Amino acid sequence: MKILYTGGAKGADLVFEAAALKAGYEVHAFSFSGHKSHSKCLLKLGDSELNLAMPFVTNAAKKLGKNIPAPGHIRNLLLRNYYQVKDTEAVFAVSTFNVATNTIAGGTGWAVEMAIELKKPVFVYDQLRKLWIQFIDHKWQRSLWVPSIQAYDKITGIGSREINEFGINAINELF
Repeated sequence: MKILYTGGAKGADLVFEAAALKAGYEVHAFSFSGHKSHSKCLLKLGDSELNLAMPFVTNAAKKLGKNIPAPGHIRNLLLRNYYQVKDTEAVFAVSTFNVATNTIAGGTGWAVEMAIELKKPVFVYDQLRKLWIQFIDHKWQRSLWVPSIQAYDKITGIGSREINEFGINAINELF
């Protein structure tokens, strides 16, 4: 059985979910109490599960040079991100790549950092530059081809809430 892990957020998460369901995937959209989502495939995490992710969020914060948000909704989103990447075989994200800092924008960047820490293959579609990049040999490199999801049984599909038509097309092309 093919599985897609995602966060059920509007934008890229829901586009990934729709494409995966259409392709016959089982979808696990991680959520928590108080998180609003339009996903049909929600798996709610409890406080104890969320707290288990704190070491990974802490490491991502150090790598990104950011502070961990105070307890609450934003922190819970970051803690939830760990569950999106922990059991995956590869991460596919649609977001914006900041060339100056070599980071991925928003909460997606936190999930990507956790996936890198867990030594997962990571592919990001930069919807502003309209190209795929991947993390290889400790650095970001432009991918010379569209990555293949067919090589993996368990994938993560995440990204920007502000997805554009190029990001939507990139996701649909994967499936």
